[in-house]
Amino acid sequence: IPLIRFQRKFSPRVSHPLVTYVASFEEALTCFTAHNYQSLLALSGVHTITKLESYWKNYPSWFRILDRDVSRAIAAQANFPETHLLFGYPQSKTEEIQLFTQIAPEVIFTKESGKNGKLEEKIQAALAVNIPIVILKKPELSNRYLCVEAEEELVEKLK
Repeated sequence: IPLIRFQRKFSPRVSHPLVTYVASFEEALTCFTAHNYQSLLALSGVHTITKLESYWKNYPSWFRILDRDVSRAIAAQANFPETHLLFGYPQSKTEEIQLFTQIAPEVIFTKESGKNGKLEEKIQAALAVNIPIVILKKPELSNRYLCVEAEEELVEKLK
């Protein structure tokens, strides 16, 4: 029986000196250290707080998370400072530019989230304000999956 995965649409990766793709959180931390970044804005969700703890314990960092009690509890359990939590979803390029300008981090971190996660808007906003952005690559899927991105593709695979 074939395994069919309905997934988000992903844009081609951006090639630009301010855009870096990494394969792991460890690689992201190495990148932060190599470039001597002194502050971070993470748009990667609450579950990444613990994965980047070694950085935010030493440098000013902000994390945008969902405005939910469970997210607040996870951040509190990690002892992340509540004053550096931002609540909400990915925004338009203009709104992201406003946020990036207000926080003024030395680096932005996010995940390769595709169109639903508004990755393109995040990258465009980072480039507009000249802030480096480090992107955690989406995990490679097993070739056992038949991947589809639209309902029409799904219907075609089921024929």
